[in-house]
Amino acid sequence: MNSAPATHTLRAGMVGMGMIFDETYRPFFERARSAGLYDRRFGDVDVSLAAVATRTGSRAQKYLDSARDKISRFENFAGDDAVDKMLKSGVNFACVATPDDRHFEAAKKILEAGVHLLIEKPSVLKLQELDELTALADKKGLLAKVVYHKLLDPDHKKLRTLYHDKVLQHVNSGYCTLLEPKQISGSQFSEWITGRNPGTYVAVHYIKLIDFSFPGRLKTVTASGQRGIIGPQDGPTWDSCQMRMVYEYDSGREAAFDIHTSWVTPDNFPGYVEQEVQFRFDNGLWNGHSRKRGIECTVEGKTPITLKNSINNHYNGSFVEPWGERVQRGYGIEVIERFVRELAYVEFGGDKANRPARLDEVRKLTYNDIAADRQTVAAVQALEAILERQHQANRIASCVSTMRKGASSSTAPAHQKQTSYTKAKCSDSKPTDSFRGSSLPVQSIMTQPIHFPGEPTSNAARDIIAESEPAALRTFTPSQAVLAKSAGVFHWTSEGRRLYDFSSGVLVANLGHNPCRWMQRFAAYMGWKPEHFTKSRADGFFEAVTMTAYNAITEVETQAVERLLRNVQSFAGGEKLDTVMWAASGSEAVQKALWACLHRDETRDLIIATRFGFHGKKGLAGAVTGSEKDHDRDPRVKFISFPMAEIDDTSKYGREIDLTKYQAELDALWKEHGKRLNCLITEPYLGGGGSYHPPASYMQMLADFCRKHDILFILDEVQANFGRTGCMYAFEKNGIAPDFVCLGKGLGNGVPVAAVVGRGDVMSSLKYGEASDTWSANPLSAAAVLATLDEFESTEIIDHTQRLSKFFFAGLDRLKETGVIAKVRGEGMVFGIECAAVGDLAPEQVANAVVEACYLGLSGGDGIHLLGPLAGKVLRISPPMSITELESRASLTLLFDIVQQLAEKLQGAAASA
Repeated sequence: MNSAPATHTLRAGMVGMGMIFDETYRPFFERARSAGLYDRRFGDVDVSLAAVATRTGSRAQKYLDSARDKISRFENFAGDDAVDKMLKSGVNFACVATPDDRHFEAAKKILEAGVHLLIEKPSVLKLQELDELTALADKKGLLAKVVYHKLLDPDHKKLRTLYHDKVLQHVNSGYCTLLEPKQISGSQFSEWITGRNPGTYVAVHYIKLIDFSFPGRLKTVTASGQRGIIGPQDGPTWDSCQMRMVYEYDSGREAAFDIHTSWVTPDNFPGYVEQEVQFRFDNGLWNGHSRKRGIECTVEGKTPITLKNSINNHYNGSFVEPWGERVQRGYGIEVIERFVRELAYVEFGGDKANRPARLDEVRKLTYNDIAADRQTVAAVQALEAILERQHQANRIASCVSTMRKGASSSTAPAHQKQTSYTKAKCSDSKPTDSFRGSSLPVQSIMTQPIHFPGEPTSNAARDIIAESEPAALRTFTPSQAVLAKSAGVFHWTSEGRRLYDFSSGVLVANLGHNPCRWMQRFAAYMGWKPEHFTKSRADGFFEAVTMTAYNAITEVETQAVERLLRNVQSFAGGEKLDTVMWAASGSEAVQKALWACLHRDETRDLIIATRFGFHGKKGLAGAVTGSEKDHDRDPRVKFISFPMAEIDDTSKYGREIDLTKYQAELDALWKEHGKRLNCLITEPYLGGGGSYHPPASYMQMLADFCRKHDILFILDEVQANFGRTGCMYAFEKNGIAPDFVCLGKGLGNGVPVAAVVGRGDVMSSLKYGEASDTWSANPLSAAAVLATLDEFESTEIIDHTQRLSKFFFAGLDRLKETGVIAKVRGEGMVFGIECAAVGDLAPEQVANAVVEACYLGLSGGDGIHLLGPLAGKVLRISPPMSITELESRASLTLLFDIVQQLAEKLQGAAASA
């Protein structure tokens, strides 16, 4: 080391101080304390461990007491705010090495603070979290790197070198195994083992080794696991898991890699850690074993003459390092040192103007860049999803299998059989670099499609969708019904089985499916006549209303605008709503309403939203959805509470609730932000948040607050409008006058259409074209709105809904007798039934079992179509409002019988367990 003082300084932060710190980070910081860090590219750098953030601080203090002058005296922060304090102390980079799922929040805080990141075990991240960290690092101009110490194991570096130099040619298959005694990791093992599996703990390193060394496209993941050896004293765990990954290469060839990882105890395992890695190539075999302290390699035409059969891993000659440098070393340098060298090069390796180029150069080192980890994280995410599915299926298969059409006591659907493997598919992607292939994007993972016996046509359809569409396109529903036709309140499956529709296509088909009179009116507005479909002009076309009129005006649009405004204004609270902005979906309508509000006065830039609402998934509509604890929050949105506990069951309805705390939240926001508050958006009831229906007094409080402070009030009625709550519009029912009301779903009765009806003086703040899009105000949608208005204005559908609402409240309340349903809530013709825990089955698992049992029906007869649970454990009941009294009674009786039978089976299984 040079005797001159260091010209640069790097202060490190450490989140977590367990086994990984002892083995990886501690040696580096102690060596840096005595020897410093030097490279001719950036000179001398003084590197110190400046701060540590842990939950208790005890391990950090113990190390401080014992290390003495081996380490600089770092600040020791403990508690829930330890990471915040560490960042405020002034660190240049931070290392995250916490157990299990505490990685993401800490890592996100680090990057948001403008601090470089080194993270251990990205396997605990989801793809969404990985992408969020990647985007944040890119936005902030920071390094976000990953610790993969197995990539620096000498035997693995030699393996990659032989493959890189084409001594070993084209990998065909591989096998990796590791048995780890639980005492090795001490207390951290106890944390990891609870609810996790050895694959996320260890297999991730082998996955990365394969992904980086033999770059290709991850095609499928297959997995299975076993339980019952290590537990239950350590909590629920998979004792071992096996996975097979199939990669596809540019040549069109494939290679399969098997990974087997297990927890073991001193009682059933005599050694320390046993691991073996074996790969087969076109022209040879590579085998490494921990007990042999080396590797064995056979290459056709080379061993044993020009290449030794065995190679001691204490010294392995010249090899290609993961970062591309070809050198000769013994054991590899620690990953932390390499990261710090890369960081020092970025910050101190030249003038500031060239820093972006240096940053980009280091990011291209895909062996440790977090952006290159998508396939690795995708593989682990698939493994966990498959194991969770296997676990849930094994627990409830015996309870529901006899309900299946054509099922016997030994027959279960493919996704619930206790077979050894379940498969997950990964979407197409192409390698971008022949050596650094781990930067491949994996767009999505979709687990094996749901299958049911006796449904060959439906199962084939499910297979096609699983093969061709990403899982992200749907929310999970365990029945995954395949619908062939519909009429009124019924669907029919491809096999001809009838289902009562208790979803209305998520509150869309208020008037029922394919209503004759509505269809006739819709066709008339479009100018369609029966003869048009049997006869045509010589040129093959017929004259009717155009189906698309972008940037033009049609008569059907002018009628729809006038009729919708007249209808809205005819109800108390709608008088000042004088302008319509059309949209193609509810979230678009919300987005446009928010745009208009924010444009009215750009100095008022803050939005108030009620917590746990659902307004959309993207843009501003997504920003006002959920709560402040969700990922990727917009700082302009301030959330307030929505009544939940006070109204979580029908038994509490009719009571006035104390609004003091809700008013206090509003007053506090005004005190803090004042006239920066622009608008407030809420729903008449929390739909996606679990079906919570507040009293009118709560809505009136919000409206009064907005009126007092000139804050625009947006009522998102997409899930409530056109009779769902028992009135045409919820603003009428709640006695309020919003500035904007967002309409959708039932507005078109199946044709995609939405609208914002509101104050023209505010909407006019948007410039020409700012709210235009391809489909808004298209003639098909306008015709659907007119047909829907005709039905509501000429029939007693609202009165009918109010009468039937009483039947449904009584029928749903009766479900509590089964012990499966804990609470019921709702209004009009939209309800939520909250599932209870049964035995050791959580409410969320019970809710999924109810959905599946309802789909299967009793003895292959009629079933009930439900969507997947809301908020985990709440099932929405929302049949078409056209359902008859006879159909209501029959469907509620069927629902009770199905749930009662399921309850008996679940309770019986719990008792026998």
